[in-house]
Amino acid sequence: MGDLHIDVGARRVLRHEVDLDVSGLTFDLLLALVQASPALATFDELMERVWAGVIVSPETLTQRVKLLRQALGDSADQPRYIAAVRGHGYRLIPAATNGDQELIRKTPYPKRRQLAVAAVAGLVVIGVAALAAAWWGLRDGGGQRAPSASLQAEAEQFIRQAQGITSGSPASFLAAMSLYDEALSRDPDSVSALAGRAMNRAALVWTGSPLGRGLDLAQRDAERALTLAPSNLEATAALASINAMRGNWREADAQFRAAITAHPRDPGIRARYAVSLLLPTGQLRRAVEEATQAQALSADREGFTAAMLALARSAQGSDAEAVRYADLMLVRGGDPRQVAQVYISAASRSGHYQEAAERAISVMTVELHDAGADAAIRQGFAALASPAQRDAALSALRKLTNDPAWENADTWTHWPVLHLLSGLGAMDDLHAEMARLLPKGGDTFPQIIAVGALWSPEMRPFRQDRRFGALVERLRLTDFWRNVAAPDGCKLVDGELDCSAP
Repeated sequence: MGDLHIDVGARRVLRHEVDLDVSGLTFDLLLALVQASPALATFDELMERVWAGVIVSPETLTQRVKLLRQALGDSADQPRYIAAVRGHGYRLIPAATNGDQELIRKTPYPKRRQLAVAAVAGLVVIGVAALAAAWWGLRDGGGQRAPSASLQAEAEQFIRQAQGITSGSPASFLAAMSLYDEALSRDPDSVSALAGRAMNRAALVWTGSPLGRGLDLAQRDAERALTLAPSNLEATAALASINAMRGNWREADAQFRAAITAHPRDPGIRARYAVSLLLPTGQLRRAVEEATQAQALSADREGFTAAMLALARSAQGSDAEAVRYADLMLVRGGDPRQVAQVYISAASRSGHYQEAAERAISVMTVELHDAGADAAIRQGFAALASPAQRDAALSALRKLTNDPAWENADTWTHWPVLHLLSGLGAMDDLHAEMARLLPKGGDTFPQIIAVGALWSPEMRPFRQDRRFGALVERLRLTDFWRNVAAPDGCKLVDGELDCSAP
């Protein structure tokens, strides 16, 4: 292939008789590209060929292509070997040949050539089957032998790396998922890897990241892990979080409670209970209690539990405490969008509207900046200080929310806009914005962060609006409250929510 020689049998890649460091899955990826050459290899085809029988994320493929390019001395900006076809896949730039003949041809071979190719293909299939059998073990009596000790050791190494890099940011969740993918490619029945990947995928959805089929894949991993190890805590916590994001509040509550009873000193399960279920259902006092206890139990008091406590304290209106824990989040590399929301709320509640506006603008995408988000946000916060500017501010906010760029805005970006609309008394606009964040079909509710925003002090006027009851009914919250307790500051009257008290 160009100046490269690929020895498939020996799994070696040479340039001018010098071995290049292309091995393992990186070699498998190169071979898959060669087999597709000169045609395009789609993302799905590459994931199916390189990680056969294992579900991996597109990010894993992207990282593996990056490793292959590094090994070959290739560049994504000026590629010599691997060209990316945006949105579709990858293809080789130099034609891959076998001797003087093209390795893959679209035109039919002569009959004798077809027989020869068929014979070689048959030997390759038999050889691959034999290698696979030697590697993974033959099925015997309906079971599958465990992978070798060396593969299990490799899997454990990837798992430890994944567990060590998660900081609460979407980037860390994606990186951890790639490492769990690698672990599962070595040991498909690793409970730790299945549970870890489920939790990180669910966490990505919780943060508002657009991840297609995210909850479905997370649930499949969690259920598989629990089939193999019914008492696994991380898989149980992941499944409880998934049920909460689907609006299965009572089922999620039962799963969280059972996990806490079985593992009362585990800080992670309490922190997830606080923000995945108690905060979205308006149980703010209990959310703070659980998050505080999680922080006390945590060996590392500056990590995930601090982030969850900051969000719970902010929703309750305890800004000094919230900011203190948000500072810890920032030190530990937490999600800057979460940190920004705590700072925005604290600044706005203390009358520092310009600071609140600049904090909100700092985490917006380039597309939103181009759509005029900066001016709209500044006008919105200025109108909270000067009611005479209300109409101009609402006009700017409506222009922003009707811009096509707003359709791709994440929930953290929606949060300050929801608060502004409530503070400016724009209930019709606020209901329209909430409708954007509600499920468009089925029972999945990926924008669970927006549900948590309903219970903050800024949203009190919205909770007192006569249409609020219909919104929470649609979210299936009323049934949960009937069996647990009404949200803080509200009560159930004849089975309906009443938040009219000041």
